[in-house]
Amino acid sequence: MEIRTTFHRKLREIQDDILAMGSMVEKAILRSIDALKNRNIDLAKQVITEDAKVNEKRFEIEEKCIPAECKSSGKMRQFSGKS
Repeated sequence: MEIRTTFHRKLREIQDDILAMGSMVEKAILRSIDALKNRNIDLAKQVITEDAKVNEKRFEIEEKCIPAECKSSGKMRQFSGKS
């Protein structure tokens, strides 16, 4: 039963992370539209800079999704499509 509980806890964490990333993307889109409408170069640069945080969150989520056993056993190729 402990394995199932741990799995569900990790799944909830991933779901929360995905929701957080979605919120980050939503804000970035709204700000980029605002920058475009108002021709605000500084805001556009800020959106571009903060995109790195979205990318970091994405990779963090991916790391949580791929079991450690797969990374260490060479099965990672199956997930990444690399030969």
